[in-house]
Amino acid sequence: MKTVLLIGDGVSDWPLPELNEKTPLQTAAKPCIDNLCAAGRLGQATMLPAGVPVGTDTALLSLLGQDMSRLPSRAHVEAAGMGMILAKDDYAWRLNLVSISSDGYMQSHSGGNISADDGHRLIQDLQKDPSFSHQLTKDGFRLYAGSGFRHLLVHAKDLGITTIPPHDILGQQIDPYLPTGDGGKLTELMNRANRFLEQHPINRERLKTGNLPANGIWAWGGGQGAALIPFSHLYGLKGCCSAAVPVVKGIAALTGMFILDIPGATGDLNTDWQAKVTAAMDALKSGYDLALVHLEAPDECAHRGDLQGKIKAIEILDSMAQTLHIGLETLGEHYRLLVMSDHATPVSRRSHSADPVPFFIYDSQTKPGCGLPFNERTAASTCWQIPGNKLLRLLVECWF
Repeated sequence: MKTVLLIGDGVSDWPLPELNEKTPLQTAAKPCIDNLCAAGRLGQATMLPAGVPVGTDTALLSLLGQDMSRLPSRAHVEAAGMGMILAKDDYAWRLNLVSISSDGYMQSHSGGNISADDGHRLIQDLQKDPSFSHQLTKDGFRLYAGSGFRHLLVHAKDLGITTIPPHDILGQQIDPYLPTGDGGKLTELMNRANRFLEQHPINRERLKTGNLPANGIWAWGGGQGAALIPFSHLYGLKGCCSAAVPVVKGIAALTGMFILDIPGATGDLNTDWQAKVTAAMDALKSGYDLALVHLEAPDECAHRGDLQGKIKAIEILDSMAQTLHIGLETLGEHYRLLVMSDHATPVSRRSHSADPVPFFIYDSQTKPGCGLPFNERTAASTCWQIPGNKLLRLLVECWF
């Protein structure tokens, strides 16, 4: 049997007045997903235990059956997704390029949606700045350039720093949320970065063209490493991952799944989703049992407050489901397809929410046939809710 997990990151949402109290999932044109859902089993998943922060990392780790009491930091996970394995005791943070207004408001958690190449260059040039480099070395930090707005900051020990994700304070003054607990070391680093980035040619050009500048750095998601349970040990399957963002690729790498190389995968609306689906299908044909296919765009659009972008992202997800369905049918063997949201990212909130998320399972041989389209309200109406960490076991081992 072949199995595919298609995850629309942050797809789940809340009803919106501008959509006549419907959600983006209820509004978007997604005929393939709705038809597959109607022929399958629809329900809700509670992805995380109470008290665990809601994020792609925690939700995916729960979905893959990991021990939620022993998790690596998001930064350790993203390092693995960037091809680096940090020392277990290293204390690492996710470091975003962000946009901060002249009067100190957080305008964008993604540096105004900075491109992969421009984001990489900004961090590389920042590392060469004498003032910033001196402060970085003096206080024992290490900075690693990733791409776009996603980068890493590392220290050899826990400095007792408290941080908050930048996407949780969009539109708010940053001063009450600056790092605490390190005697101002990280804040000083951020200040020096801001002075350099404000004057960088890339940001000057962005301002001229009406784009937000990537004029600040923001550390968050800090912690140390922890070993994860191999995917093959948990499920006895050979798994692969088709994704763009380091956090998903990192979790896959740390659980022993094969990471597919997708040059055109961006983590936003302009991603080469066809290449992601093709790579997943090729892997299944070559002997892999399970493919995890991830689309980041709905989450990014929701964080930006881009409602129409989120609807478009859901329609891309539908195209991915259709292409996967056609490809799986041509294999001529039993398969299952799970389509789900990993967590809710309400456009009105521009941040994550702990609401139960909708999912459905389509089985090529057994079709319970709920007869319902795929959205938050229909999923709730089924009164079938399971813990997120039981979902994959249900998918690969059991049926109804």
